[in-house]
Amino acid sequence: DISLLQDVSDILPFAMKFPDGTSSRAMKRGTLALSSDYLLPDVLIVPDFDCTLISVSKLLKQTGCIAIFTAHCVSYRTVSRGL
Repeated sequence: DISLLQDVSDILPFAMKFPDGTSSRAMKRGTLALSSDYLLPDVLIVPDFDCTLISVSKLLKQTGCIAIFTAHCVSYRTVSRGL
């Protein structure tokens, strides 16, 4: 949903393939506010996709957090530094 993003801009379109085998093109990018103090930049807009996906790998690299997956949820935690 493009309304969730800030600073939306056009990009050179490129193909994206979905799990069901269909494809579409990413046409724009923007910044997604994950919380009041963290913004995830370079989120792609794919008009034919009806949900919002984020790259967990990108999120973890940019925040320095870890992800904990269970059968019912996913949690993100800050990694403690030191002993």
